[in-house]
Amino acid sequence: MKNWNATVQPQDTIYILGDLLFRNAVPANEFLQQLNCKKHLLIGNHDKSWMNKADLSRYFESVERMMEISYGSHKITLYHYPMMTWNGVTKHGYMIHGHIHNNTEADYFSLIRKLPNLLNAGVEINNYKPVSFNDLLKNNIKFKGSGTIHNSSSDKTNVI
Repeated sequence: MKNWNATVQPQDTIYILGDLLFRNAVPANEFLQQLNCKKHLLIGNHDKSWMNKADLSRYFESVERMMEISYGSHKITLYHYPMMTWNGVTKHGYMIHGHIHNNTEADYFSLIRKLPNLLNAGVEINNYKPVSFNDLLKNNIKFKGSGTIHNSSSDKTNVI
């Protein structure tokens, strides 16, 4: 919460890619009311238990399983799980996901490394705070160990 509020302003928009309150000791409503910004939740596999205890309409602009948004000329697909193909993949569209944390040992990682526009929004590779789209691009280059990702302009859209 401290990292979040130090990074995010009330007018910012955040896309949360699941597992927001996994193993959280603070009750969901108490935690959510303290977070700055406009929030969109993409449901993760560990969200169901706390979601039943919170007034989601009070804290989120939207709650979805998958979402497609535009960022400049780019299509962006948001989903908790990484996908190997998505709408706009052949036109430099992005797929932003969570779920895998910073796991580079799994068999699927060699394939993920080969997909430059498949971006991991896990907090472990993003300094445990929401990041801008451009920071997400940079952090994924480091996470994947090499390669390039198609660059974009600056923004005030954050993902975690």
